[in-house]
Amino acid sequence: MAKATKNERQFSELAELLPETVYEMDTSGNFRYVNAKGLEQFGYSRADFDAGANALDMIIPSDRERAFANLSRALAGERVYHSEYTCLRKDGSTFPGLFYSAVTYRDGQAAGILGIIVDNSHQKVLETTLRDREARYRIATEAGQTGVWDHDLRTGKMVIDTNLVNLLGFDEGEITHWDALTALFHPDDVTRIMEDSRAYVKGQIPRFEIQGRVLDKHDQVRWILIRGKATRDATGWVRRMIGSATDITRLRRVEMALEKANDDLETRVNARTRELSDANRALRAVVREKVKATRLLKQHQAELELKTAKLEDLNTALRFLLKKLEREKTAVEEKMMADLRDLAHPYLKKLVNKSRGREIRALATILDNHLNAIVSPFCRYLTSPAINLTPAELNIAHMVKSGSSTRQIAEALNVSYKTVETHRVNIRKKLGLTRKGANLRTCLMAMEKPLLRIGGL
Repeated sequence: MAKATKNERQFSELAELLPETVYEMDTSGNFRYVNAKGLEQFGYSRADFDAGANALDMIIPSDRERAFANLSRALAGERVYHSEYTCLRKDGSTFPGLFYSAVTYRDGQAAGILGIIVDNSHQKVLETTLRDREARYRIATEAGQTGVWDHDLRTGKMVIDTNLVNLLGFDEGEITHWDALTALFHPDDVTRIMEDSRAYVKGQIPRFEIQGRVLDKHDQVRWILIRGKATRDATGWVRRMIGSATDITRLRRVEMALEKANDDLETRVNARTRELSDANRALRAVVREKVKATRLLKQHQAELELKTAKLEDLNTALRFLLKKLEREKTAVEEKMMADLRDLAHPYLKKLVNKSRGREIRALATILDNHLNAIVSPFCRYLTSPAINLTPAELNIAHMVKSGSSTRQIAEALNVSYKTVETHRVNIRKKLGLTRKGANLRTCLMAMEKPLLRIGGL
């Protein structure tokens, strides 16, 4: 008995040193012993336990039935090493607790339960945090179409997460070795991927990042971006590589479409550049021709100005000669008129006055008028194409201008009165005097004055 008491005392001393709740209870769940940590953890006093506190009172009601069943199983001889329940403190607060217990026997019969209660709050927080992180990781990798792989280079075994397996169209457990993964690489890319992998393992390149094509389980081509990081031992030898694989098929299609668009654009730009170069050459040729034409035009203009100056000099000389010729002509006409007036007209007038025959007088009158017409600018004007008077009309116009009446003209020319009237009407018509009240003689005299001025220049 003394020995048992000593053992119990040693047990109590040891239990008081432990940082977790240590308890002993009878088969009904009433506590026989609780260490100081248990009193602190549950918020009870020693008196509360001495008053008969029961273990089920320290578990939330929803867990009590399960706890009672586990207690009964343990007392019946089944092995129930540990269980987890939500513990209830005296103040009503709770915490998750792990119960590690064992049945004590006396005389071959179950005498009670001896156990430890561990506060599992920290582990629960860690588990919750881990679950949250796993959920975020799963959502992020699914959204990014990314899977994680773990390759043991010593054995060749690979661990591939669900995302990557599903990405390639396989089921869990179908890809467990490096050779199984490399068999999926596209034939055109497998050599490059393997060379880059070996270069990274040997330390020849600083990063392991490869883009390549793989054939999934349905033989569909997918572009993936593989990244990895090596774990090296003390000798620098790679023992393990962990990394990710991201499906970039859509991105690569966009990139290839952009590359094709860039190539097409570059082709069009080059073609346009050639067209512009050709146009520039043609334009430069046109400009050269334009410059050449401008130079020739200036040369011709200079020649034209020189010729113009020469023509102006010639015109000046010609005008001087014309004026000189006009003066000489006027002098000749005046001399001819003076000769006619002095030498011919007196005799014609004598012939007209002294002749007894009307026909002779008429012929003498006509001859006198024609002689005047030869030297008179007025008569030449009336016979011009603009007026176009006939010889008979010219005789009558000259006699009208001299003051002869219609009857006098008829007698002098030995024609009828009506014939003279008809000629007078035609003269007025050709001079534009029809239906005008202007006197024919006045108009003829007015026409002679500017002609005489012009002839005297």
